[in-house]
This record gives sequence, C-alpha cells and structure tokens, in this order.
Amino acid sequence: MCIWVHVCCRVSPNHNYLVYTIDVTGSKQVVLQIKDLRNDCVLPALRVEGVFSVEWAKDSCTFFYTLSDQNQ
Repeated sequence: MCIWVHVCCRVSPNHNYLVYTIDVTGSKQVVLQIKDLRNDCVLPALRVEGVFSVEWAKDSCTFFYTLSDQNQ
C-alpha cells in the first residue's frame, strides 16, 4: 500500500503533538492525523478532503486547517 504524506505538517508549540495529512488512496481524500509525540500514539483520524495547510494555536490544544478551493 502506498501512502502519500503531504507537506502540511506542524509540531504543536509545546512539542507534544504533530498534526499532518496523508492521502492513502491518491485521490486527494486527505486524512488529518494527530500524533502524540510523548508516547508515539496516533489519535483517531479525521477525514477531510482538500486540506491545504494546518497550523496550531498557541494553547497546543487547538489547530486550524484551510481547504483548497475546489472551484479553481
């Protein structure tokens, strides 16, 4: 099975979490993943299509993502 890791990945400000996107099918059906870097555990996945970028809030508990414009 091929997995494409997108370039949008960010470590939380407190360095405890990594948020990143993967595309397991090549169809741009992106899965957001959050990994707890303290215990190497991946949290349950969130399926979101067309994620363009991700960013953490300063509290390290909240993150934001933007979607690409599918009309362009």
